[in-house]
Amino acid sequence: MPGILTQLVTLIGTLMTALNIVREKEAGTLDQLNVTPMTRSAFIIAKLLPFWCIALVQLGVGLLIARFVFGVPMTGSVGIVFLGAAIYLVAALGLGLLISTIADTQQQAMFVTFAVVMVYTLMSGLYTPVGGMPGAVQWIAQINPTLHFISIMRAVTLKGATLGDLMPHRLHPLMLAMGKQEFPSRVMSVGTKNVGTDKNTPGAYERDVPEHVELLAEFPSGVSLMLACSTVNARSPGFALYGHKATLEVGSSGERIEVKPEREFGDEIEPQTLDGLKPTEDIGEHHANWFSCIRSGKQPNCGIDLAIRVQTVITLAEMSDRLGVACYFDEKTRKVSTGIGKERREVAPLTYGSLELS
Repeated sequence: MPGILTQLVTLIGTLMTALNIVREKEAGTLDQLNVTPMTRSAFIIAKLLPFWCIALVQLGVGLLIARFVFGVPMTGSVGIVFLGAAIYLVAALGLGLLISTIADTQQQAMFVTFAVVMVYTLMSGLYTPVGGMPGAVQWIAQINPTLHFISIMRAVTLKGATLGDLMPHRLHPLMLAMGKQEFPSRVMSVGTKNVGTDKNTPGAYERDVPEHVELLAEFPSGVSLMLACSTVNARSPGFALYGHKATLEVGSSGERIEVKPEREFGDEIEPQTLDGLKPTEDIGEHHANWFSCIRSGKQPNCGIDLAIRVQTVITLAEMSDRLGVACYFDEKTRKVSTGIGKERREVAPLTYGSLELS
């Protein structure tokens, strides 16, 4: 929705401005206006101001439809959106004015506008993350006003973390470190919501997600993962892999690994510390690795097989928290159940409408 509204605002501001002025050229009225007492600045303002207002009205209508028809929450300040749009439209209208000076016909103006807007859109991060682009292109993209306006739109309309946002960046490296990529056999999760940051934030909608989450996942190989995260505290337990012979302590961004052997295996395993490891938890670096692997055919840092298993853990954790049960997962049938022995029963996956809104 933020991307669609940005596109509509851009087209109104750029295409309509270019077509309107070029039409004056084709009709010959532009030459007539040049011999009138009207100043050039007054002419430009008279041509640009209506489309500036129309685009803002269109944005307002789009936000109303997004909110009341599609249920998109506006968790930030809508005033910031309109302020950003007002500034962004100055650039869009200016671009349309520039195109009108180049094109001689409305058809030319239309083709040039679509070509320019397409480049703007492709370099805005709407379809392809800017972090995955070559370094030089990333620098060029920073002067693209569409990139910054889309960021504002997303921040206001889509801001707010859920369990699915909180866990992946911690689950991915840990499940990758397991070596054998497995689906979980049992997942349990509990969450609390005792701070109430949404209630204490003026104009914010209360989200149906916990503020503190603890997750425990068990895998067929016997490995267990325990994670904790929070939306109201930036600190959380560090990464650690506890083995029978030693413990691996991992830096918060994966840049450091320390091997600590158990006392009885001190002669067999030497303590080690590795610093400056790459890649760290840098989103841009992982985006670049993803696109590089598409071109080279190599395996990315985190492939689709791992992502599916991580998302399975997250989905089961959300079911466990919301339903108050331990979720067992059958990899062969892909079915979820709860209970032990004769009391075991199948649990339907959660979807929209499964639970009443709180």
